[in-house]
Amino acid sequence: MAVAAPVRSLCPADWRREVARVGAVHLPGAWVRNQLPALDFGRLAESFDALPLDRHLHDGGTYRRRRFSRFVWERGATALRRLPHQTFFQSRSVNPLHGGFPRHFAPLPTSTASDPALAQLVGLFIDCLPIEEDTLWVNVHQIRVLAGEHPVGPAPEGIHSDGHDFVAIVLVRRENVVGGRSIVRDAAEAELVSTTMESPLDAVVVDDRRTLHGVTPIRRAGPGPALRDMLLLDFNRPTGSSSGSGSGS
Repeated sequence: MAVAAPVRSLCPADWRREVARVGAVHLPGAWVRNQLPALDFGRLAESFDALPLDRHLHDGGTYRRRRFSRFVWERGATALRRLPHQTFFQSRSVNPLHGGFPRHFAPLPTSTASDPALAQLVGLFIDCLPIEEDTLWVNVHQIRVLAGEHPVGPAPEGIHSDGHDFVAIVLVRRENVVGGRSIVRDAAEAELVSTTMESPLDAVVVDDRRTLHGVTPIRRAGPGPALRDMLLLDFNRPTGSSSGSGSGS
């Protein structure tokens, strides 16, 4: 199924070089919105309200909701191409906690997969990658973590890599929570990024081959619903062995 065309936007060359040089860059949500002035983000954000339960958490928790679908991006094409749905697999070497077995996540509904906002965001973040390839595999993950009185880890794996070429970690919604500091480190454990994403579309782009990333636990700040919605985009070269795997963030 073809979905709305990605937008090739102008990412600052310094940021693209930063990903190439050190392996990570933080993109403020205000900058993302300025680059996509026609972005209608409302429907995509609302679709997180219908995420089904993630039934594969090692601790048996019910605090995470999730969907997953795969696409192909081709430079100059008029659309992203959606791939057939499949189970989601990571090796234990990449994800010791949740790897080694196929995980079944519901696919993005057609209304979400065909939302122009999704394709526009994919195109923008690809523009920030130091790549020359004309084709990429794109895994799209929608993840909601519900917070309570006690801290929960949005990424139970801790500091980790996901087994991809590049990953974009994008905040969609943050409501009534404290914590959730995003951290990126290099292979020598030097800290490259440390930021608490608070504004919609705040993002971190990482070279997943050279860095580790994670997020600190969150908890409810006060009475009422408390949640953190994230859009995770995995980018892989089709010839790479990681093109069919997914993100554990």
